[in-house]
Parts: sequence; structure tokens; C-alpha cells
Amino acid sequence: RALRESEYKYRVLFESAGDAIYIHDEEARILAANTTACELLGYTQSELLSLRVADVDTPEEARFTPERIAKLRDRGRLSFTSSHRRKDGGRIPVEVSARIISWEGQSAMMSICRDITERKRAEEALAQKAALLAQTEEISQTGSWRYTVDTGKITWSDGMYAIFGTNRHSSD
Repeated sequence: RALRESEYKYRVLFESAGDAIYIHDEEARILAANTTACELLGYTQSELLSLRVADVDTPEEARFTPERIAKLRDRGRLSFTSSHRRKDGGRIPVEVSARIISWEGQSAMMSICRDITERKRAEEALAQKAALLAQTEEISQTGSWRYTVDTGKITWSDGMYAIFGTNRHSSD
């Protein structure tokens, strides 16, 4: 009875996790995957269990699988960002937290993968706004001028001299 309760608790935790969880061996064969993993990638449980890690990674990321497995084996845990490929070909950026575990009496690897699509969109939007701000600042300096009330003097930026086709010394 205690064993059944323990297994039930494990199953509830595994299947209820908000992140995709994969258990795979050192040859990168997927041994188990939770419901979230299936939903995220669009595969059935049996389809996922017939795949390897490189099959769910995008081609660009799959080439790093052997290196990552070696690092994981050496360190016992590893975190990195990657990109997974859905069954329909769509791509999902993920943050992976992996560690060595014991699975059915054998050494295996558990990878918890968080979908970071929204974070990537926000980062991209922020980068675009920063670039736009930098361009705006540069353009604003091109044709700027300043009037000093006390002296009545107007000071032009170098861009203003260029706009009017003159140089600083000829207008002073």
C-alpha cells in the first residue's frame, strides 16, 4: 500500500508539472515524458517514447546533444537554453535544467524544459525599442540647436552646419 501511495504521489507530481519533463538515457533515447511535454511538442506519449533527444531539438541545437550529455555526465547537472521542434515543425525556445538521476535502477538524465517563448518575445521587443531609441537620439542630435537666453546666442550642433552646407567657423 505504501508503495502504491508513493507511486501515485510521484505520478501526480510528474504529470502535473507546468514544465515539460523528459527522462532519457545516455544514448539520448527518451524513456519517459510527462503530459506537458506531449502537449508542448504535439506528440502522443507513445510517439515521444519512440524518439531521441535530437528528434525534439531543432537541427541547429541537435548538434550540441553529445557535448551536453558529456557535460551533464561530468557535472551531474546542467542548465542551458535551447530550441525544440514541435511535431508540426514549429519551434519553441526552451530553458533546460538537467541532472543525472537513477531511473529503474540505471543512470539516466532528467531534463525539465520551460517554454520561454513569451520571454524571448519581450526581450526582442525591448531590443527593438532600445535600437529605435538609439536611432531617435542620433537623429535628434543631427539637427539640434540651443538658444541661451542670457547671451542671446544660438549654438548649433555639427549636424546643423552640415544641413545648411556651412561650417562652424563661417557662421561664428
